[in-house]
Amino acid sequence: MLKRTCALALSMVAILSGTQNAAAADNLFKDYAYDSPITKYTEADGYYDCTTSPDTKSKCIELAFIEHKFTASLVFKNDKLSMVSLLSPLDRELFLRAMTAVKKNFEMVVISDGKSLLDVLQVLGKSANVQEAAHQMTDYESAALNAGNIIYTFIENDFPIDGARDFRRLVEMAPDNVRTADFIVSGVGNDAYMILKFSLPKLDQKKLEKQVNKPVESF
Repeated sequence: MLKRTCALALSMVAILSGTQNAAAADNLFKDYAYDSPITKYTEADGYYDCTTSPDTKSKCIELAFIEHKFTASLVFKNDKLSMVSLLSPLDRELFLRAMTAVKKNFEMVVISDGKSLLDVLQVLGKSANVQEAAHQMTDYESAALNAGNIIYTFIENDFPIDGARDFRRLVEMAPDNVRTADFIVSGVGNDAYMILKFSLPKLDQKKLEKQVNKPVESF
Protein backbone atom coordinates (compact mmCIF):
# COMPACT_ATOMS: atom_id res chain seq x y z
CA MET A 1 0.00 0.00 0.00
CA LEU A 2 2.75 2.45 0.95
CA LYS A 3 4.63 1.65 -2.25
CA ARG A 4 1.57 2.52 -4.32
CA THR A 5 1.09 5.66 -2.26
CA CYS A 6 4.67 6.84 -2.73
CA ALA A 7 4.36 6.23 -6.44
CA LEU A 8 1.66 8.88 -6.50
CA ALA A 9 4.32 11.46 -5.70
CA LEU A 10 5.69 11.33 -9.19
CA SER A 11 2.28 11.80 -10.71
CA MET A 12 2.08 15.04 -8.72
CA VAL A 13 5.32 16.47 -10.15
CA ALA A 14 4.61 19.46 -12.39
CA ILE A 15 6.90 20.85 -15.05
CA LEU A 16 9.13 23.33 -13.22
CA SER A 17 7.87 26.79 -14.05
CA GLY A 18 9.44 29.32 -11.71
CA THR A 19 6.21 30.04 -9.83
CA GLN A 20 6.63 32.84 -7.33
CA ASN A 21 5.55 32.10 -3.75
CA ALA A 22 6.18 34.17 -0.67
CA ALA A 23 8.18 32.61 2.15
CA ALA A 24 9.44 33.96 5.44
CA ALA A 25 13.05 35.00 4.92
CA ASP A 26 15.61 32.78 6.66
CA ASN A 27 12.98 30.69 8.43
CA LEU A 28 13.59 26.96 8.29
CA PHE A 29 10.10 25.82 9.24
CA LYS A 30 7.23 28.04 10.36
CA ASP A 31 8.78 30.54 12.80
CA TYR A 32 11.94 28.53 13.49
CA ALA A 33 14.57 31.03 12.36
CA TYR A 34 17.89 29.95 10.94
CA ASP A 35 20.78 30.92 13.25
CA SER A 36 18.50 31.53 16.23
CA PRO A 37 20.33 30.77 19.51
CA ILE A 38 19.90 27.46 21.32
CA THR A 39 19.04 29.38 24.50
CA LYS A 40 15.74 30.39 22.91
CA TYR A 41 14.46 26.80 23.08
CA THR A 42 13.93 26.06 26.75
CA GLU A 43 12.67 23.14 28.80
CA ALA A 44 9.95 25.42 30.15
CA ASP A 45 8.59 25.68 26.61
CA GLY A 46 8.59 21.91 26.11
CA TYR A 47 11.98 21.37 24.45
CA TYR A 48 14.20 18.52 25.62
CA ASP A 49 17.72 17.43 24.78
CA CYS A 50 17.87 14.72 22.09
CA THR A 51 21.51 15.04 21.05
CA THR A 52 22.90 11.94 19.34
CA SER A 53 26.13 13.30 17.86
CA PRO A 54 29.12 14.82 19.68
CA ASP A 55 29.54 17.32 16.83
CA THR A 56 26.09 18.90 17.07
CA LYS A 57 23.45 19.59 19.69
CA SER A 58 19.79 18.74 19.20
CA LYS A 59 16.59 19.65 20.98
CA CYS A 60 13.24 18.00 20.35
CA ILE A 61 9.60 18.87 20.88
CA GLU A 62 6.23 17.41 19.91
CA LEU A 63 4.27 19.63 17.55
CA ALA A 64 1.32 19.56 15.16
CA PHE A 65 1.68 20.00 11.41
CA ILE A 66 -1.00 19.24 8.79
CA GLU A 67 -3.22 18.15 11.69
CA HIS A 68 -0.77 15.41 12.66
CA LYS A 69 1.58 15.01 15.62
CA PHE A 70 5.28 15.01 14.74
CA THR A 71 8.46 14.88 16.77
CA ALA A 72 10.46 17.92 15.71
CA SER A 73 14.25 17.77 15.99
CA LEU A 74 16.14 21.07 16.02
CA VAL A 75 19.81 20.70 15.09
CA PHE A 76 22.31 23.33 16.21
CA LYS A 77 25.82 24.11 15.01
CA ASN A 78 27.89 26.30 17.31
CA ASP A 79 24.69 26.76 19.34
CA LYS A 80 22.85 28.27 16.34
CA LEU A 81 19.85 26.61 14.69
CA SER A 82 20.80 25.07 11.33
CA MET A 83 18.14 22.45 10.53
CA VAL A 84 14.63 21.38 11.53
CA SER A 85 13.40 17.81 11.00
CA LEU A 86 9.93 16.35 11.50
CA LEU A 87 9.61 12.62 12.24
CA SER A 88 6.54 10.37 12.29
CA PRO A 89 5.37 6.84 11.53
CA LEU A 90 3.92 6.87 8.02
CA ASP A 91 0.72 5.76 6.37
CA ARG A 92 -0.94 6.46 3.03
CA GLU A 93 -3.06 9.41 4.17
CA LEU A 94 -0.17 11.13 5.94
CA PHE A 95 2.09 10.70 2.92
CA LEU A 96 -0.42 12.39 0.63
CA ARG A 97 -1.10 15.25 3.03
CA ALA A 98 2.59 15.88 3.67
CA MET A 99 3.47 15.74 -0.04
CA THR A 100 0.67 18.18 -0.87
CA ALA A 101 1.79 20.57 1.88
CA VAL A 102 5.42 20.56 0.76
CA LYS A 103 4.48 21.14 -2.89
CA LYS A 104 2.73 24.40 -2.02
CA ASN A 105 6.07 26.20 -1.70
CA PHE A 106 8.61 23.75 -3.11
CA GLU A 107 9.41 21.95 -6.38
CA MET A 108 10.72 18.39 -6.53
CA VAL A 109 14.19 18.39 -8.10
CA VAL A 110 15.94 15.17 -7.06
CA ILE A 111 14.96 11.61 -6.16
CA SER A 112 17.51 9.45 -4.36
CA ASP A 113 17.80 5.96 -2.90
CA GLY A 114 20.61 7.01 -0.56
CA LYS A 115 23.27 5.57 -2.88
CA SER A 116 22.56 7.29 -6.18
CA LEU A 117 20.30 10.08 -7.36
CA LEU A 118 18.02 10.99 -10.23
CA ASP A 119 18.14 14.64 -11.26
CA VAL A 120 14.55 15.51 -12.20
CA LEU A 121 15.62 18.60 -14.16
CA GLN A 122 18.04 16.56 -16.27
CA VAL A 123 15.43 13.89 -16.93
CA LEU A 124 12.84 16.44 -18.01
CA GLY A 125 15.36 18.22 -20.23
CA LYS A 126 16.64 15.12 -22.00
CA SER A 127 13.38 13.20 -22.41
CA ALA A 128 11.39 13.38 -25.63
CA ASN A 129 8.19 14.08 -23.71
CA VAL A 130 6.68 14.17 -20.24
CA GLN A 131 5.52 10.55 -20.49
CA GLU A 132 9.06 9.33 -21.13
CA ALA A 133 10.36 11.34 -18.18
CA ALA A 134 7.62 10.02 -15.89
CA HIS A 135 8.43 6.45 -16.92
CA GLN A 136 12.11 6.87 -16.06
CA MET A 137 11.33 8.47 -12.71
CA THR A 138 8.77 5.80 -11.85
CA ASP A 139 11.27 3.02 -12.57
CA TYR A 140 13.86 4.66 -10.34
CA GLU A 141 11.31 5.29 -7.60
CA SER A 142 10.10 1.68 -7.65
CA ALA A 143 13.65 0.37 -7.23
CA ALA A 144 14.25 2.75 -4.32
CA LEU A 145 11.02 1.72 -2.62
CA ASN A 146 11.87 -1.96 -3.02
CA ALA A 147 15.13 -1.22 -1.20
CA GLY A 148 13.15 0.45 1.61
CA ASN A 149 14.57 3.93 1.26
CA ILE A 150 13.66 6.94 -0.88
CA ILE A 151 14.47 10.64 -0.57
CA TYR A 152 12.57 13.32 -2.46
CA THR A 153 14.51 16.60 -2.48
CA PHE A 154 12.59 19.84 -2.98
CA ILE A 155 13.77 23.42 -3.45
CA GLU A 156 11.77 26.50 -2.56
CA ASN A 157 10.12 27.91 -5.68
CA ASP A 158 10.07 31.61 -4.79
CA PHE A 159 12.65 32.56 -7.44
CA PRO A 160 12.78 32.16 -11.25
CA ILE A 161 14.23 28.77 -12.15
CA ASP A 162 13.86 28.83 -15.92
CA GLY A 163 17.13 27.97 -17.64
CA ALA A 164 18.41 25.58 -14.97
CA ARG A 165 19.25 22.31 -16.70
CA ASP A 166 20.21 20.39 -13.58
CA PHE A 167 20.02 20.56 -9.81
CA ARG A 168 23.56 21.85 -9.40
CA ARG A 169 22.94 24.78 -11.73
CA LEU A 170 19.64 25.50 -10.00
CA VAL A 171 21.36 25.77 -6.62
CA GLU A 172 23.94 28.13 -8.13
CA MET A 173 21.14 30.35 -9.44
CA ALA A 174 19.23 30.32 -6.15
CA PRO A 175 19.48 33.11 -3.56
CA ASP A 176 21.74 32.46 -0.59
CA ASN A 177 18.79 31.94 1.74
CA VAL A 178 16.96 29.40 -0.43
CA ARG A 179 15.34 26.57 1.53
CA THR A 180 15.46 22.92 0.63
CA ALA A 181 13.29 20.13 2.00
CA ASP A 182 14.18 16.44 2.03
CA PHE A 183 11.13 14.16 2.22
CA ILE A 184 12.49 10.81 3.42
CA VAL A 185 10.50 7.59 3.46
CA SER A 186 12.22 4.62 5.08
CA GLY A 187 11.05 1.11 5.87
CA VAL A 188 8.07 -0.78 4.52
CA GLY A 189 4.57 -1.64 5.73
CA ASN A 190 3.91 -1.02 9.41
CA ASP A 191 7.59 -0.18 9.95
CA ALA A 192 7.56 2.75 7.52
CA TYR A 193 8.29 6.24 8.78
CA MET A 194 8.86 9.65 7.27
CA ILE A 195 11.25 12.51 7.96
CA LEU A 196 10.92 16.04 6.62
CA LYS A 197 14.21 17.94 6.81
CA PHE A 198 14.31 21.69 6.23
CA SER A 199 17.65 23.44 5.71
CA LEU A 200 19.34 26.45 4.09
CA PRO A 201 22.31 24.73 2.40
CA LYS A 202 23.86 27.78 0.76
CA LEU A 203 24.04 29.66 4.05
CA ASP A 204 25.54 26.54 5.66
CA GLN A 205 28.14 26.37 2.89
CA LYS A 206 29.06 30.04 3.28
CA LYS A 207 29.55 29.52 7.00
CA LEU A 208 31.82 26.55 6.31
CA GLU A 209 33.86 28.48 3.75
CA LYS A 210 34.26 31.37 6.17
CA GLN A 211 35.50 29.00 8.85
CA VAL A 212 37.96 27.30 6.48
CA ASN A 213 39.33 30.64 5.28
CA LYS A 214 39.89 32.02 8.76
CA PRO A 215 43.52 33.02 9.38
CA VAL A 216 45.45 30.31 11.18
CA GLU A 217 47.18 31.40 14.37
CA SER A 218 50.97 31.21 14.16
CA PHE A 219 52.64 28.62 16.34
